[in-house]
Amino acid sequence: MYVYEGGCCIHDSLQDTEELAKEEAHEKWGVEESEWPNEPTR
Repeated sequence: MYVYEGGCCIHDSLQDTEELAKEEAHEKWGVEESEWPNEPTR
């Protein structure tokens, strides 16, 4: 998972699953599931 602010990557962390990435994003940054893209990005 990569976190961007102002076009710059400010954090990255490897997650085993998309669900774990979504959990971490919600817990650390308040990202709701509805804010994720419908298709995975690679």
